[in-house]
Amino acid sequence: MANCVWANDFKIDTDLTGTTPALATIANLESLEMSIDGTVQDWFSMDGEGFSSSLLTAKKITFTGTAKVTDGDTGNDYIRSKMFAVCADANSNFQLTLADASVVSGACVISVTGGLGAAEDVDVIEFEIHVSGKPTVT
Repeated sequence: MANCVWANDFKIDTDLTGTTPALATIANLESLEMSIDGTVQDWFSMDGEGFSSSLLTAKKITFTGTAKVTDGDTGNDYIRSKMFAVCADANSNFQLTLADASVVSGACVISVTGGLGAAEDVDVIEFEIHVSGKPTVT
């Protein structure tokens, strides 16, 4: 059975100072796309009889999102607060609960990549969340 994208639940940790994550959804999140880039090493060996062998040696996970600006929403305000953040100020944590109840979580870096729009549009914020290190999958 197919699942709707909205059946997934994405949250961001809005307070890294505490011992317990302060996870918040991002209001008016219109789209969230996950990209998993793998690094594959290929080689040819004599015993391969002319055929290659391959091994997936690394992965990079990135989420790309767009949300309507929603003043007063904890998650939305937090993403917007990272607009000009650099270095450790752009760090956070995320949690993605998939429709099948699997949970992917871990450290991340937030990069705000755009916003605004045409005069007649509702203000938007575009962002990327780069997973930093190996996520936990349960």
